[in-house]
Amino acid sequence: MNAFFSYLIRKRRPVFLLFLILGGICAVLTFRVHVNTDMTLYLPLSSEMKQGLDILADEFPGLPLTDSSVRVLFSGLTEEESRAVAAQLEGMPCISSVITTQGKEETPQAGYTLYTLTLPYDYTSKELTSTVSDISDLYSDKNPAISIDDPAGGKVPLPIMAAAVLMIIAILCVTASSWLEPVLFLLCTGLAVVLNMGTNIFLGSVSFNTWSISALLQLALSMDYSIILMDRYRQEQRLCSEPETAMIRAVKAASLSVFGSALTTAVGLAALIFMQFRIGADMGIVLAKGVLISMICVLTVLPHLILSFEKQLGRFAKKVPSFSMRLPARFSYAFRYGAAVLFALLLALTIYMKGETSISFTLSEPNDIDHLFPKSNQTLVICDNGDREHLTGIAAELSADPEAPVVLSWDTTLGAVYTAESLAGSLGSLGQTAGSLSSMLPASLTEEFASLAGLVPEDLRTDIENEGLSAGADLFEDERVTELAPLLTRLMWFDKFRVDDGPVSVSGMTLVSFIRDDLLTLSAAQSLAGKENIGRISSALALLGPLLGNTSYNGEQLYERLQALPSGLAEGTEYLSAPVCDLLCRLCAACRSEEEAGKSMSLKDLLDFLAAGFSEGGCYRAAADEAGAGEQLASALGKLSALGGTIESTLNSPQHTLLIVTSDLPDESEQTDAFFDRMDSRLAENLTRPYYRVGNTAMAREMASTFSGELGKITLITIISIFIVVLVTFRSIPIPVILVALIQTAVYATMVIIRLQGQSIYYLALLMVQSILMGATIDYAILFTNYYRELRKSRSIRDALQGAYQGSINTILTSGMVLILVTVVLGYAFPNPTIGQICHTIAKGTSCAVVLILLILPGTLAALDRYTAG
Repeated sequence: MNAFFSYLIRKRRPVFLLFLILGGICAVLTFRVHVNTDMTLYLPLSSEMKQGLDILADEFPGLPLTDSSVRVLFSGLTEEESRAVAAQLEGMPCISSVITTQGKEETPQAGYTLYTLTLPYDYTSKELTSTVSDISDLYSDKNPAISIDDPAGGKVPLPIMAAAVLMIIAILCVTASSWLEPVLFLLCTGLAVVLNMGTNIFLGSVSFNTWSISALLQLALSMDYSIILMDRYRQEQRLCSEPETAMIRAVKAASLSVFGSALTTAVGLAALIFMQFRIGADMGIVLAKGVLISMICVLTVLPHLILSFEKQLGRFAKKVPSFSMRLPARFSYAFRYGAAVLFALLLALTIYMKGETSISFTLSEPNDIDHLFPKSNQTLVICDNGDREHLTGIAAELSADPEAPVVLSWDTTLGAVYTAESLAGSLGSLGQTAGSLSSMLPASLTEEFASLAGLVPEDLRTDIENEGLSAGADLFEDERVTELAPLLTRLMWFDKFRVDDGPVSVSGMTLVSFIRDDLLTLSAAQSLAGKENIGRISSALALLGPLLGNTSYNGEQLYERLQALPSGLAEGTEYLSAPVCDLLCRLCAACRSEEEAGKSMSLKDLLDFLAAGFSEGGCYRAAADEAGAGEQLASALGKLSALGGTIESTLNSPQHTLLIVTSDLPDESEQTDAFFDRMDSRLAENLTRPYYRVGNTAMAREMASTFSGELGKITLITIISIFIVVLVTFRSIPIPVILVALIQTAVYATMVIIRLQGQSIYYLALLMVQSILMGATIDYAILFTNYYRELRKSRSIRDALQGAYQGSINTILTSGMVLILVTVVLGYAFPNPTIGQICHTIAKGTSCAVVLILLILPGTLAALDRYTAG
């Protein structure tokens, strides 16, 4: 080993150049590493949700699972401004669809307009970034709120990264013996970071969470290696005036400490590989690899930098603050038995109390838009087609649940079967269904609904043009629509199911009474004919009744009879063209007939029938042409019929069908759990074949069911691994028992503190703090213990404690403060709540570990000196 390090130092320039070349290559490769923002990619293969997602990808390609979503909220827009903004947004090149939602009067949303934009690009794409920037610039005078609905969050802002690095430099400047030392440390560790990020390309891809924090965590976790080497070099310089020889001795002497420190950290992080949820392996491999690369760079690159800038280091030398450790040592010695007892009590108490800490599996950061227009909680239930007969009943049961979710499937929407009467009475629910469909179908499909805008009353037209299917509720709740619905549905059922395709005949008196009593009383008919003409038409009908008598007429005969009337008697009948007469005869026959009352058809069948009826030569086309709307209706209904087919293929596949459950419940809460328990119970009772649930809550519940065992496994693997490393280092069983128990107490204390703050701890943050504390902060305990054992060979317990404090305090405080402050800054500044809580938890855990190492460990070592002195 001596010869090896001697060779590296003497050949340091070629070695340094090699690392620079590798660093340049890795810098280029860094930008080619694929970054995943979809956390579902890391689900274990055995996961129910993973299997469900695979089915969705294979059998339901029409579902918009990969598009990105951006919401833009304006306040105080006029109706004209709202339409203009929608048109401008639709015209932007990267936006595939725009859905407009107007706040309802007498609600908190009143006065607000929300635009939901869909972009066929990844959340990390330059297209999305530039689009959001363009929207901010275009509407800077209106100051809209913009929310990028990225589940992975945003990138680390460059100013925040710069602030974190400057903070590290400031800490190092306080404790370093030269102003130049922090620069050399950062150059060495920075090269290690570049090498680590570039070599990620061999992993195929990394998660966005890993990509976001790995660089700064690597910097914080491995900075103490540089400090250890520099401190040892200064010690060797005092014994040997020749710099190169001093460095060879320093590298040799520091290598065991650096290697041991890196090994414990890497082993702790590598334990994450054993997580079923593969994000653990993703983060564990990248961070462990980074720590080992940092260790190699410190033992190879840093010696060259120190020797190359030896003169400059001396020129910029400064005083190192020194702390008298006499008082802490006296305190630790005086209360050594109390410290040991307190340690045991803390361990027992934190083990007991940590079980009450709530663990969360989803995180989101509420914003101004969410307060007004909350995100919905949507779950897809993928059912085998063999169970389709049960879905309508399940949907009805779930819709009646106290949480009032919206439950959709093909068989409860366009595949639902109605009689004429039941359809007319269900228009309100159809409107809600239309709005719900728009939230989960591709926007390009829902926009087809707007093709009917020209055929509805003017006061509803704008909503349909802007909102597509989401305006369905307003359309179907309109009084004119609900008035005409029973008549029109009876007509369609009559035409659909009657056997005879010939002309329909009705008696003249029956037809006149139907027009007078059933049609002219409707506000829709009065609006169409004009209220000023109603009296004139009624008078004409009073005369027509006796003239037509009980003779039966079909449409053509009725028209000929009306044409033959004297001009005085024909007044008011000019609206009754041949096609209109035919339509009136069939409408009257349909409403007076009971033969079709019990017959039913699905909405999709109805759409297909209407599309055919308004096509060229169809049964309704002539009347529509008479009104000047034939071509428009034929086109719109043809599109809707095709849209129905597309929706059917979107919701159904040859093997599976979808049940979509949407509620306003948060992703995780007691109320959410109670509802999902009820839903799972209904699904299990009614479905006989395997089914799969996909959604944020479904994933959280699946992870929660296995997390206790997962955490126990990771904790056990970490403890055993670190125990073995420490056992080999000290060749003493009591030492690893004490040190591992101390750091595990810090982990549990972190959980208890978060519980006392009234918060929950994110599962990934808990696993990270378990691995990082056990892997990294145990190095501080090892360092203190090593000094204590070495000094106890020649000194008393009190003097050994003081010497251990004096020798380790600089490294513990410097490295600890770097890790704490960097994670605190990232935690508060990072836009992603997942990364934010991971960083906050690491900061709290490191603080607990440092406090326990400096206040509890010395007294415990002294109290158990018989077993710890070596």
